[in-house]
Amino acid sequence: MIDDEVMAVILAIMVVAGVVGYASILRESWVGEGFSAIGILGPEKRIGDYPREVVAGQSFRLWVFVANYEGRIMYYSVIVKLGNESSIPNSTAPSIADEIKRVELILPSGGNATLPIDLNITRVGRVLLIFELWYYTSDSLDLHYSGKWAHLWLNVTGVPRG
Repeated sequence: MIDDEVMAVILAIMVVAGVVGYASILRESWVGEGFSAIGILGPEKRIGDYPREVVAGQSFRLWVFVANYEGRIMYYSVIVKLGNESSIPNSTAPSIADEIKRVELILPSGGNATLPIDLNITRVGRVLLIFELWYYTSDSLDLHYSGKWAHLWLNVTGVPRG
Protein backbone atom coordinates (compact mmCIF):
# COMPACT_ATOMS: atom_id res chain seq x y z
CA MET A 1 0.00 0.00 0.00
CA ILE A 2 1.11 3.62 -0.62
CA ASP A 3 2.26 5.63 2.36
CA ASP A 4 0.03 8.61 3.35
CA GLU A 5 2.87 11.09 2.74
CA VAL A 6 3.51 9.73 -0.77
CA MET A 7 -0.21 9.90 -1.50
CA ALA A 8 -0.31 13.52 -0.29
CA VAL A 9 2.62 14.46 -2.57
CA ILE A 10 1.00 12.76 -5.57
CA LEU A 11 -2.28 14.53 -4.84
CA ALA A 12 -0.50 17.89 -4.49
CA ILE A 13 1.27 17.38 -7.84
CA MET A 14 -2.05 16.55 -9.49
CA VAL A 15 -3.70 19.66 -8.03
CA VAL A 16 -0.83 21.91 -9.19
CA ALA A 17 -0.86 20.34 -12.66
CA GLY A 18 -4.63 20.84 -12.87
CA VAL A 19 -4.40 24.50 -11.83
CA VAL A 20 -1.59 25.16 -14.33
CA GLY A 21 -3.53 23.44 -17.10
CA TYR A 22 -6.73 25.33 -16.30
CA ALA A 23 -4.87 28.65 -16.14
CA SER A 24 -3.28 27.89 -19.49
CA ILE A 25 -6.69 27.27 -21.05
CA LEU A 26 -8.06 30.50 -19.60
CA ARG A 27 -5.07 32.47 -20.82
CA GLU A 28 -5.49 31.14 -24.35
CA SER A 29 -9.16 32.11 -24.40
CA TRP A 30 -8.31 35.67 -23.29
CA VAL A 31 -5.78 36.27 -26.05
CA GLY A 32 -8.45 36.73 -28.69
CA GLU A 33 -7.90 37.92 -32.22
CA GLY A 34 -4.80 39.97 -32.94
CA PHE A 35 -4.86 43.51 -34.27
CA SER A 36 -2.67 46.34 -35.48
CA ALA A 37 -3.08 50.05 -34.76
CA ILE A 38 -2.05 53.31 -36.42
CA GLY A 39 -2.33 56.91 -35.25
CA ILE A 40 -1.11 60.37 -36.19
CA LEU A 41 0.69 62.64 -33.73
CA GLY A 42 1.48 66.32 -34.19
CA PRO A 43 4.92 67.96 -34.37
CA GLU A 44 5.38 67.66 -30.57
CA LYS A 45 4.45 63.93 -30.64
CA ARG A 46 1.06 64.59 -29.05
CA ILE A 47 -2.48 63.86 -30.08
CA GLY A 48 -4.26 67.08 -30.96
CA ASP A 49 -1.35 69.42 -31.71
CA TYR A 50 -1.82 68.94 -35.44
CA PRO A 51 -1.26 71.82 -37.81
CA ARG A 52 -4.50 72.99 -39.41
CA GLU A 53 -2.75 75.19 -41.93
CA VAL A 54 0.58 74.81 -43.73
CA VAL A 55 2.29 76.89 -46.40
CA ALA A 56 2.67 75.26 -49.80
CA GLY A 57 6.25 74.21 -50.41
CA GLN A 58 7.33 74.44 -46.76
CA SER A 59 8.36 71.27 -44.96
CA PHE A 60 6.62 70.20 -41.77
CA ARG A 61 6.80 67.15 -39.54
CA LEU A 62 4.13 64.83 -38.21
CA TRP A 63 4.63 61.54 -36.37
CA VAL A 64 2.95 58.21 -37.03
CA PHE A 65 2.40 55.64 -34.28
CA VAL A 66 2.15 51.94 -35.21
CA ALA A 67 1.42 49.11 -32.74
CA ASN A 68 1.54 45.35 -33.30
CA TYR A 69 -0.78 43.11 -31.27
CA GLU A 70 -1.05 40.41 -33.93
CA GLY A 71 0.70 37.78 -31.83
CA ARG A 72 3.62 37.51 -34.27
CA ILE A 73 6.33 39.68 -35.79
CA MET A 74 4.96 42.00 -38.50
CA TYR A 75 6.52 43.85 -41.42
CA TYR A 76 4.49 47.03 -41.93
CA SER A 77 4.37 49.75 -44.54
CA VAL A 78 2.76 53.10 -43.77
CA ILE A 79 1.66 54.71 -47.02
CA VAL A 80 0.91 58.44 -46.90
CA LYS A 81 -1.48 59.73 -49.55
CA LEU A 82 -2.71 63.18 -50.51
CA GLY A 83 -6.42 63.22 -51.27
CA ASN A 84 -9.75 64.98 -50.79
CA GLU A 85 -13.29 64.17 -49.67
CA SER A 86 -13.77 61.72 -52.55
CA SER A 87 -10.70 59.63 -51.68
CA ILE A 88 -11.34 58.61 -48.07
CA PRO A 89 -10.47 54.93 -47.50
CA ASN A 90 -12.64 52.43 -45.63
CA SER A 91 -11.98 49.19 -43.78
CA THR A 92 -12.00 47.09 -46.96
CA ALA A 93 -10.62 49.41 -49.65
CA PRO A 94 -7.63 51.74 -49.54
CA SER A 95 -7.78 55.30 -50.79
CA ILE A 96 -7.48 55.98 -54.50
CA ALA A 97 -5.41 59.10 -53.74
CA ASP A 98 -1.81 59.54 -54.87
CA GLU A 99 0.96 58.17 -52.66
CA ILE A 100 3.39 60.88 -51.50
CA LYS A 101 5.50 58.99 -48.96
CA ARG A 102 6.14 55.48 -47.65
CA VAL A 103 7.78 54.28 -44.44
CA GLU A 104 8.47 50.61 -43.65
CA LEU A 105 9.12 48.99 -40.28
CA ILE A 106 9.29 45.63 -38.56
CA LEU A 107 7.70 45.23 -35.13
CA PRO A 108 7.78 42.30 -32.72
CA SER A 109 4.54 41.06 -31.18
CA GLY A 110 3.49 43.61 -28.56
CA GLY A 111 5.86 46.21 -30.00
CA ASN A 112 5.19 49.73 -31.18
CA ALA A 113 7.07 52.57 -32.84
CA THR A 114 6.63 56.31 -33.35
CA LEU A 115 8.24 57.48 -36.59
CA PRO A 116 8.78 60.98 -38.02
CA ILE A 117 7.04 61.81 -41.28
CA ASP A 118 8.50 64.88 -43.01
CA LEU A 119 6.18 66.31 -45.64
CA ASN A 120 6.18 69.10 -48.19
CA ILE A 121 2.86 69.72 -49.93
CA THR A 122 2.71 71.94 -52.99
CA ARG A 123 -1.00 71.56 -53.80
CA VAL A 124 -2.87 74.65 -52.55
CA GLY A 125 -6.32 74.23 -51.00
CA ARG A 126 -8.07 71.95 -48.54
CA VAL A 127 -6.35 68.57 -48.67
CA LEU A 128 -6.69 65.27 -46.88
CA LEU A 129 -3.53 63.57 -45.59
CA ILE A 130 -4.19 59.83 -45.36
CA PHE A 131 -1.95 57.40 -43.45
CA GLU A 132 -2.75 53.80 -44.41
CA LEU A 133 -1.34 50.74 -42.65
CA TRP A 134 -0.25 47.90 -44.94
CA TYR A 135 1.60 44.68 -44.13
CA TYR A 136 3.57 41.91 -45.78
CA THR A 137 2.69 38.27 -45.08
CA SER A 138 5.23 35.53 -44.43
CA ASP A 139 3.76 33.28 -47.12
CA SER A 140 4.17 35.84 -49.91
CA LEU A 141 5.94 39.08 -50.62
CA ASP A 142 2.65 40.80 -51.44
CA LEU A 143 1.62 43.96 -49.65
CA HIS A 144 -1.87 43.78 -48.05
CA TYR A 145 -4.09 46.64 -46.89
CA SER A 146 -4.89 46.18 -43.19
CA GLY A 147 -8.11 48.18 -43.27
CA LYS A 148 -6.59 50.59 -40.75
CA TRP A 149 -5.94 54.23 -41.52
CA ALA A 150 -5.83 57.69 -39.97
CA HIS A 151 -6.37 61.00 -41.70
CA LEU A 152 -5.90 64.72 -41.16
CA TRP A 153 -7.47 67.65 -42.99
CA LEU A 154 -5.12 70.53 -43.82
CA ASN A 155 -5.53 73.93 -45.41
CA VAL A 156 -2.52 74.48 -47.67
CA THR A 157 -2.04 78.18 -48.38
CA GLY A 158 0.00 79.88 -51.07
CA VAL A 159 3.49 81.20 -50.42
CA PRO A 160 3.33 83.97 -47.78
CA ARG A 161 3.93 87.48 -49.04
CA GLY A 162 6.35 89.77 -47.42
